[in-house]
Amino acid sequence: MTKERFMPFASGPEMPDPMVIAVYLPAEIVDRLDGAVRRRSWRTTIESYGSYFSEERRPYFLPLIQASGACIAFVDFDESAKRAVETSEYLTHAFAGKITVVALSKNANSGKILMAMRAGCSEFLDTSLQEPALSELFDRLERSWAATNHRPAKAGTLLSFLGVKGGVGTTTLAVNLGVFLARECRKRVLLIDHQPELGHVCIYLGMDGSQCQFQEVVRNVSRLDSELLQGMVCRHSSGLHALSSPDGCGRATELERESVSRTLEFLRSEYDFVLADCGYAFAEHNYPVIEASDHVYMISTQELSALRDLSRRIDHFISLHSPLEKLRIVLNRASDLDAVQVDQIEKAMKLPISVRIPTGNGDFVRAANLGEPLSPGSKSTLTNKFARWAEAVVGSPQSIDVPRKSKQLLSLWK
Repeated sequence: MTKERFMPFASGPEMPDPMVIAVYLPAEIVDRLDGAVRRRSWRTTIESYGSYFSEERRPYFLPLIQASGACIAFVDFDESAKRAVETSEYLTHAFAGKITVVALSKNANSGKILMAMRAGCSEFLDTSLQEPALSELFDRLERSWAATNHRPAKAGTLLSFLGVKGGVGTTTLAVNLGVFLARECRKRVLLIDHQPELGHVCIYLGMDGSQCQFQEVVRNVSRLDSELLQGMVCRHSSGLHALSSPDGCGRATELERESVSRTLEFLRSEYDFVLADCGYAFAEHNYPVIEASDHVYMISTQELSALRDLSRRIDHFISLHSPLEKLRIVLNRASDLDAVQVDQIEKAMKLPISVRIPTGNGDFVRAANLGEPLSPGSKSTLTNKFARWAEAVVGSPQSIDVPRKSKQLLSLWK
């Protein structure tokens, strides 16, 4: 179930005071720009830099980024087009989608305009920065900020899947729940493979995900819109959309936390449900996903080693100051024949088992090898479990009232 909420550009509904950056502009042009800014109601000053910068040559931006709700950068493209491109690309990346980069040049030929646009610039003005052009630009930006501040957006539900260790079926459960939500519940669903590399989501779906990677979406967050996104996702016959992880070794790159958070926020506005397969690592790259999630499904089995790890994972989840109310324990390959019974697990963990998926008797393995998820049309105990799980997710039942976990529990595995 989706919910209505406001998505402010800054911290409140007021018009943001933008951060204004001038890069390699003559002093008289900076003065002209400063005059135009002062005629606005913005409480801001201009940060002027006398040199270009990039990943290797960068000023300390962090306090300015945190303090600003919007950013406008004016970059000179005449002195050095190459360095101007580097600067524009760096700014676009550093400000994670909330910057407008304006290219300035005396020569507005199509080649230079195209070069600037590819570097992330969304505006192109004459270097002289005449008052009418500046006024028109600022008016347009203010209208855009106002629309962003007051536009109610449908916020989809973000569900993350985290295994307590490898081999417990995290990807299998995420893939099949996504298919049931899309096909049976008729919801718009996106499944993200959030493994740093060599994830299996697209393999289990029987699709080539080499050109549909989540990391590429994050890198393009500053340009992201509905049309661009739809050209970057894989489409499964069930209606499920997917984004893969890098499909080669050594191709993973570190993504900025804020860029990931802003990407997830955008994706939630595009889909009813966003599912993230986070593998089994409480690693830095998973923290923004866990933080943004409405629910975190922690996947375990009844193996003693998995239960030991489940205890440790719950402790670590609590240490991150994540609300325990959004944690959901999922027991995969559940069986009454196992030595450790479900009620014993719940008593030891002092948390309820939210979802129990029975042993598939090879169904999961066959489905994975064929690249065909379980068919919602087939009637079996396994498919019925997924159907009920999907219905519960869509119905958004009340949060389970879970007791706090004691610091001294689980003596069996301590």
